[in-house]
Amino acid sequence: MDQDPYIAQAIAIPELTQRHQTNLPSSATITNNDTNTIIHNTNVGAAVARIEGILEQIIDALAAGQELSIAFSTRKPSRQASNATPEQVHFPGRNKQEATKFARILLILQLSHDALVSGTVLTKRHIFYQHQDLFEKQREVDDLVDDIAFTLGISRGDLNIVAASKGVLAGPLTIGLHDGSTLNPCLGDLAVFRSLCSSQFWRVSLSGPGVLVTAKGYPDLTTRSFLNLVSTRYPQLPILGLFDFDPDGVKIMRCYRYGSDRLSHEADLGTETLQWLGIKSTHLFRDYAGDSATITPSQSSPSSITSTSCRNPVSYMSARERTAAISTLKKVVHPSHLGTEVSETKHELQLMLVLGVKAEIEWLDESGDLFSWLDDEIGEALIKDEIDDLIYFSRAGEQEDLTEGIKILAERENASPAEIVAAAQDASNKSTCLHMATGNGHLEIVRQLIQYFENRPKEQKQAFLDEANEAGNTGLHWAALGGHLDVIKLLLEQGASPALANEQNYVPLDLAYFNHKNDVAEYFLSTAKKLEDQNQEEGGLEAAVGSVEIEDDGEKSEEKKETS
Repeated sequence: MDQDPYIAQAIAIPELTQRHQTNLPSSATITNNDTNTIIHNTNVGAAVARIEGILEQIIDALAAGQELSIAFSTRKPSRQASNATPEQVHFPGRNKQEATKFARILLILQLSHDALVSGTVLTKRHIFYQHQDLFEKQREVDDLVDDIAFTLGISRGDLNIVAASKGVLAGPLTIGLHDGSTLNPCLGDLAVFRSLCSSQFWRVSLSGPGVLVTAKGYPDLTTRSFLNLVSTRYPQLPILGLFDFDPDGVKIMRCYRYGSDRLSHEADLGTETLQWLGIKSTHLFRDYAGDSATITPSQSSPSSITSTSCRNPVSYMSARERTAAISTLKKVVHPSHLGTEVSETKHELQLMLVLGVKAEIEWLDESGDLFSWLDDEIGEALIKDEIDDLIYFSRAGEQEDLTEGIKILAERENASPAEIVAAAQDASNKSTCLHMATGNGHLEIVRQLIQYFENRPKEQKQAFLDEANEAGNTGLHWAALGGHLDVIKLLLEQGASPALANEQNYVPLDLAYFNHKNDVAEYFLSTAKKLEDQNQEEGGLEAAVGSVEIEDDGEKSEEKKETS
């Protein structure tokens, strides 16, 4: 068959290198040019070897007078892309389309090989504009580059071919490169981002200094790699994400967390620690109650995120957006994702579909509410993290860290340690620091937590001691379940109520008896008369346990409850 002249011209086998370079020079020069010295590529040797393996097969086929072919794998839009079976792309092939595809693949392999050997980096935009006779659309270059990387089992960056930079960041951050030089963040000319930068929100935020990052829409590989590096090197730093309340906003958030569906072989560049700050349905509706429990694109409230009068905070979703929401909803339930992510994202997408509305970030900035809203939401998110830390320290017995955490929160929130401890609850089951410490037998932590309430009103201390979790269990229930007698003695001395029943109508004695904690059960019984006098308002312990007898071979309990 007759071949397009450009196709024939593109079939040019590059000279194979005899050495695989592994230590290429780096550069701090970042410009708008389409080729630059590459910053760093540790996989250059493997990439060159795999490309040359393909080129050698083509040379051998030419020498033998055989049809040329390349084993080529196409990424699938799912997390199962690693199981894709390679297809053979032939030249001259069955038709012009196959011959063109072969020529395009070979050209990209050649350009990648040259870039790897010379230590330069190309952009996909450069490949398209330099070879427009072969590529009709930029998307054709984008897809083939990603598919070639997938076929070779490497990342796109390992080909020394990258997308044009999209990411912008601002803040008190200096990036050190491998050659010792540095990069300083610059301001971007982007709507909300520019507004936050011009006010130096990253410096004046009530939550403390931070760094602002944007990829101007769907994140590119470089931006995702940067955030992945930060979360890996500095796991203690919180990473918060603000996105539009629409299907694209959810997809962008998930791309940051888990990587692109189109680049599923590079899923390790996700940032699963990213917290979804907003915008969420709760921000749209949290101040609506009673007769105005629903919202339409024409309603607003002066006290909520929907307070702006410059334009309606929400608008209707288009048919395309509804289709996108349904498509994303199907992907959310993939078993590789965390349960909390599935629950939260599924909930938000379902609400979008039911209500048919969406909301953008920009309108909030137009009203002048953005900074105060961000301060409130970031502060709440950070406090939640710190509360989670207090719960963990109480459970793990890390008293020094617990003390320091309570102190920091109390000083920052201008609150007493008792107020901080009383407010700290596990979001999943409403358990407190006292539950965690008593259930795991951390006597000194229990003593410290109670000490915080010594100078508080008596009713506050009693409420703390008898605080019940979602299942109705108090700290005394958990101590009895675990058989921690010293903790039980301390709790009772401090006034904890032993006759309070949980949701299954069990008092602490019942849990000790059913779980064969005989010394604990005997202690409860031996002090029943004294405790009866102290707890008459709860109905009395004797009435609850008068018929209980301790037996070594007592009745087996139902499944033992977890305390941690």
